[in-house]
Amino acid sequence: MNRPTNPTRRDRQVAEEAMSHEEANFTETPTGRKLVTQAQMIGGFLLLILAVLFGLLVASFPTGEEPTSNPDTPSQITP
Repeated sequence: MNRPTNPTRRDRQVAEEAMSHEEANFTETPTGRKLVTQAQMIGGFLLLILAVLFGLLVASFPTGEEPTSNPDTPSQITP
């Protein structure tokens, strides 16, 4: 790439303005808006999947209570 060995103050100013202009206005372009919307949709979908998986993980753990035995089962009836 052809870079000047000693960039002048004007060269630096033009480069900085171009960079800040690109960064600041990227989301204002149609492509930028589309990419931001797409990224938000993908991020929301991934968060939804993670929330469902976390809910299933929590629901799969036992509560710590012993199951109550039913006294009317035939194996427990004594003559």
